[in-house]
Order: sequence, then C-alpha cells, then structure tokens
Amino acid sequence: MWVASVAADSLRSLDRVTLDLDRKVTAIVGPNGAGKTNLVEAIYFGLTGRSFRTADRRDLIPFGDTVARSRIVVRSDDEQLEHLFMSSSSRSEGSRYTMDGAAIERGEAVSHRPATTVFSPDRLELVKGPPSGRRAHVDSYIAARWPTRNELRQRFGRALAQRNALIARLREGSGDRSQLPTWNRQVAKTGSELAIARNAAVEELSGPFNEAAADLGLDRQTGLTYRPGSAIEAEAIEAGLEQRFESDLKLGRTGWGPHHDEIRLELDGRQLRRFGSQGQQRIGLLAL
Repeated sequence: MWVASVAADSLRSLDRVTLDLDRKVTAIVGPNGAGKTNLVEAIYFGLTGRSFRTADRRDLIPFGDTVARSRIVVRSDDEQLEHLFMSSSSRSEGSRYTMDGAAIERGEAVSHRPATTVFSPDRLELVKGPPSGRRAHVDSYIAARWPTRNELRQRFGRALAQRNALIARLREGSGDRSQLPTWNRQVAKTGSELAIARNAAVEELSGPFNEAAADLGLDRQTGLTYRPGSAIEAEAIEAGLEQRFESDLKLGRTGWGPHHDEIRLELDGRQLRRFGSQGQQRIGLLAL
C-alpha cells in the first residue's frame, strides 16, 4: 500500500490543502514557515490517529477553529484496492480515527495501512534518550506484529500501578498487606508475558536492524539486544517481588521488573547512545 493523496483542513497552518503524492518519492520544498512539517504531520496523523510532535491532539487545531481533519487515500501496488483513512481532533468531542468509515483504535494493527516512519531531529531521543522510549517503540511493534498481544503493555501498567498504590498506602500506614500477594502475582504474570514478547520482538528485529545499518553505510558491528530488568519467568518475578518488598517500601515504588528493561542499540559491543557519533546515532535510528 502507498499514500496517493493527503487532504488537511484546519490542521495547524494548513487550511483546505490537498496534495497528490508520487508513488515512490515526494519531496516537499519551501521556505521556512510554509508548513512543510505540518504537511508531514497531517500525513502521519491521518494514517495513525496520532501526532509525532505532541501528545495532545488538540494542539493541531488552530486558534479560532474547533476541529482539525486529515484525509488520506492509500492504494495497493497493483492499483486494484483503495482505502480512505480519516483522523479528526475536536476541542469538544475528542478524536476520531476511521478506515473506510469504520472506527479503529489508535495502535490497532490494520492490514491495509502503510507502515509509517518519521525521521526528525527530535526522534534521536529514541537512540540517545532514556530506556522508556525504546521500550515503548518495541511495544508498539509488538502490538502491530502480533495483534493478540496488543494489550500487554497496558495490562502490565495497570497491575504495576496497583502494586505501587498499595506500597504507597502501606508507607502511610493505611494499606492492607494481605493484598500484596495478589498484586505480586498480577505484576509477575503480565510482566512475564510482556518480557517474553519483547525478547521475541528484539530477536526478530535484530537481523534486519544489522542489515539496514550496513546498507546505510555503518561499516561497524552493530547489535540490537534485549536486557531484561528482572527475571522473565512469572514464578521468578513473583519470588523476586516478594524478596524485594522491604526495599520497595523504602523506595516507595516497585524497583524491579520489566519497567526497567533496556533495549540496547550497540556499536562494536558498546552502547550507541553513549559511544556513537551523531552521524552513527542517526544511522542507528534510521535502521531501527
């Protein structure tokens, strides 16, 4: 599938803008402030229901307007299939994201949606920044690659939040410690499922990542590795949580588990984010 056209209405500086795109490469050229990045954002918003520049989709709506819209037409390579993706963000009614008129969830795996990647200076945080960004990136791949695993990150996050809330109450002297085994089991079960999926995803991505880095001109040994922040098996995670309860109580939160996983981009066995040059980090980002 490829993007054939984009139409943006009341989206940042774009007002009733329509553009047909080339099947292979389209270069958008213009002076500063002309809206080039806004147009790229409109394409991304239309295809994914999200912005790559802001977490609050209401930021897309210009002052004085109430709704921002993006309409994307995609076609199959043989031109036999055509699908319409539409995204909107309203100040009063929230957001809506559809394919051919049917609502779809953001992050949901959609078979006819083209893969969409944005490369911008801010995206270097994925390589240079904290592990949380790389975990989220791999988790989004998991959701797209294996739709049945779409909710793993959310389920683990909910269980972890409940355990942390209980720890906070116990520190204050108002919690019920008998609830702890329940949340230990939930964190262990959901955490194990998430860790196993992350390990499988990184194993699957590692070879193509190395090949892409080499194709882009990085003539050094690269690697993509998964460094778990805890055990992977549910029983071992549960036992570890029980053993670390007192230290977690002092810390005020759960200090051990998949929320401390690291996805490492490596260059000659060392962390790319610490020892790679700016150019090498950019290639690593593009390869990922």
